[in-house]
Amino acid sequence: MKPAPHRLEIDSYRLTKIIPTRLGDVNAARHVSNTAIAGIYDDARYDVLMRVLPDLERSRGARSVMAQTNLRYIEEIHHPSPLTVATAVSRIGRSSFELFQGLFRGGVCVGLCDTTYVHCDAAGPSPLDDGKREMLMSMAYKLPVAQA
Repeated sequence: MKPAPHRLEIDSYRLTKIIPTRLGDVNAARHVSNTAIAGIYDDARYDVLMRVLPDLERSRGARSVMAQTNLRYIEEIHHPSPLTVATAVSRIGRSSFELFQGLFRGGVCVGLCDTTYVHCDAAGPSPLDDGKREMLMSMAYKLPVAQA
């Protein structure tokens, strides 16, 4: 199934982070491995999670737990490649949120990742408070404007 065209446009996302590939990311097929690509997405998601849950809250047992992730590989990536990971919040639920990510090389989308997190405290899943909702809304995915 082809992704929606706006998922392939870097301007649809709110945050970007440049992450260079490393020689250790290369597999026997001489391209950046699937495992390394998953780690690149993870590095960019960390920035979002630190905004949602600052250190003080995490020390009290609050955390966001990854519930599901789905990666789509559009093109092979070779080393060296400076990659731009673009990230945006795509959905906010009662106690969960989802991130859309696009992986770009030279302005061209080479991969997509969708990840769902569940917000938890010491007792288990817990509702997102208004402050966290506002923070997540500020990073919301930019849907294309419908043309008349």
